Amino acid sequence: MSGLPDDFFSASSGLSQKKGRKSQVGALSKPKRPADEDKTTSLPKRLKPTPSVVVEVPAPVSFPVIATSTPNQLIDALRDFEQDVAAISAEQTMHNKEMVEALNRQRTETESDEQKEMVDRVGELRKRSETYKARKADRRRAQPPSGHKPAEPQSEPARDDLLDPDTVWRNRAL
Repeated sequence: MSGLPDDFFSASSGLSQKKGRKSQVGALSKPKRPADEDKTTSLPKRLKPTPSVVVEVPAPVSFPVIATSTPNQLIDALRDFEQDVAAISAEQTMHNKEMVEALNRQRTETESDEQKEMVDRVGELRKRSETYKARKADRRRAQPPSGHKPAEPQSEPARDDLLDPDTVWRNRAL
């Protein structure tokens, strides 16, 4: 079969022991399972392995050309290979360049759309602000400032009031 002894895998499982703080007393008292017991019998039905599917694998590729080729043929093959690699690299570079250009174009379009939206939004906010300021100014003009009485037309004071000594002293004090 594989050239390994039948008990190879069962013997190797004993070499890897878990390290931890558990005491060895419990490990020694457990009965060991026989190595040739079928492990699938202890699994629940939903975990049992399903039958395997046969897949055909192509035969390994051998290189008889290398063994029978001359050094010049191998050098030519290497040069052809290098040219193929260079062509593929150039194609990949062009593809990457096209992708970068497309992404840059898309990014610029998105940024310009966002810029337009921002400019429109700023314009709307300015209009609202101007409208609000105009309404506020109209309200101020319509209402007198709080705490002040509206101005009444003053009549000229009587001549007797002007000559009254108390009024004269009050006017001088102010």
